[in-house]
Amino acid sequence: MIQMSHCLRSLGDIENCIRLFAASYVPGKQSILISIYTHWNKPETIREMIRLFCVAFPEAEIAGMTTAGGIDNGCMRLRQTVVTIQFFEKSDVHTAIYDFSQEPMEDLGEKARSFCQRQKDLSALLLLMTQRYYDFEPFLTALDQLGKDIPICGGYAHTYRNEDGIYVFTKDAILSRGILLVTFSGDVKVMTTSVMGWQPLGRTMTITAIDGPLVIRSLDHKPAAYFYQKYLHSTDFGKSELLFPLVRSRHQVQLSILPLESRSDGALQTNVFSHVGDQVQMAYGDPDQVILSSREALGHIERFAPEGMLLISCFTRRYYLKEDVNQILSAYNDFCVAPGGYVNGELIRIDGKTQATNMTLISVCFREGEAPLVAATRKPHAPVVLGEALSTIQRLATFVTETTKELAETQKQLSFAASHDSFTGLLNRGSIEEMLCRCHKDTRARRLNFSALMIDLDTFKHINDTFGHTKGDEVIREVASILKRMIRPTDFAGRWGGDEFVILLPGITPPAHSS
Repeated sequence: MIQMSHCLRSLGDIENCIRLFAASYVPGKQSILISIYTHWNKPETIREMIRLFCVAFPEAEIAGMTTAGGIDNGCMRLRQTVVTIQFFEKSDVHTAIYDFSQEPMEDLGEKARSFCQRQKDLSALLLLMTQRYYDFEPFLTALDQLGKDIPICGGYAHTYRNEDGIYVFTKDAILSRGILLVTFSGDVKVMTTSVMGWQPLGRTMTITAIDGPLVIRSLDHKPAAYFYQKYLHSTDFGKSELLFPLVRSRHQVQLSILPLESRSDGALQTNVFSHVGDQVQMAYGDPDQVILSSREALGHIERFAPEGMLLISCFTRRYYLKEDVNQILSAYNDFCVAPGGYVNGELIRIDGKTQATNMTLISVCFREGEAPLVAATRKPHAPVVLGEALSTIQRLATFVTETTKELAETQKQLSFAASHDSFTGLLNRGSIEEMLCRCHKDTRARRLNFSALMIDLDTFKHINDTFGHTKGDEVIREVASILKRMIRPTDFAGRWGGDEFVILLPGITPPAHSS
């Protein structure tokens, strides 16, 4: 395959772009995809751009979307349109576009799945969507019925701040409420990688109420926005400096949810699916982790030996990394042409489940045929050096992280001391009384059996009087050690006081003649 890209500042630049691409064009002999990440967000401008490319390459498929910036030649390109052309010799590319204002997501999902199943030797799917608080989960669930080994990835179309006009488009349609599907099939091999670089900080919270899958109403039974106000003193998510998402783990991969706005009732509006019971933590951008995760992804890419690549980056990364963003992007461009765009949310398939996330950089790597036995030598890349501002942030974040760990350990120790007998390490009398009440409540409410054993050491006073209190202490500790070893994981053992012990046995029926 052959891949090339070009930046457009005006429609007049398209002539030069076509001339560049035409050098590799063989009419009727190739499957062609033109990908467009555009800063133009007026339909008439987009339509004229599509027309010009269709005249030059009539058999090409076109897949485009509005973005909040482009990526080309290892650099961020603001207020420019990035056009990429891919010529496949032994593979096929097809597009389909769906208007979700006309049909339910479930029906469109079935149509898309059927479209994919008609492609012979399907290799991968690319999804471009216009997301503005829409629930795409039913659509994605339908696509997840395809083979688990088929990569699915994509992004949500975006635009620059405070601008309207978010679109996805093909040569057949321009939609403001659309889903654009690109299928790759045949000999082409596709690999996706994703990197984030945001680190969890603070305690784990549970989503306890939602208002649909895109609105988090409460965390730990408090309004979700409460925690942003408490810890950051702000819920103005329109500010670029408020880049503290909620992160959760899925199949050992971190996904993030960046709130888009805070509602008057304290709920958080997002564009990422959440469910009651999900556990999340607030997170901060860790420059070192950004570099380390990128380095790991670049290792996978080098082994894959791509002939072409597309990058899909969350727009927040350019706000966070600022002048350092090009250091990361240029490393990808060392392998091959690696253009792309900045989006408002990303899609990545993990273990057969397509997930939505934020703050992520996704690379979609293409190769026709097998990788060469000896990887091509790429030019050495200069090591990434953090800017002074990010280095300071890293040191402050490390300080806060370590302090938080110390506080958590101290809290754990205090909690243990409050609930356990310091002499034996068993539960203390107060904890045993609490467990006893809980077991009794479960017995009445759920008809569950439990037994309680009271143990008293006979002649313990004689041991103290004869051998001394030191030996008596050893006996108490040894009895406690035996109880810890002998009880089940579901049982509770405690010291009632002095030489008296209690064991609670949930699920055990008391003997008929116990006394």
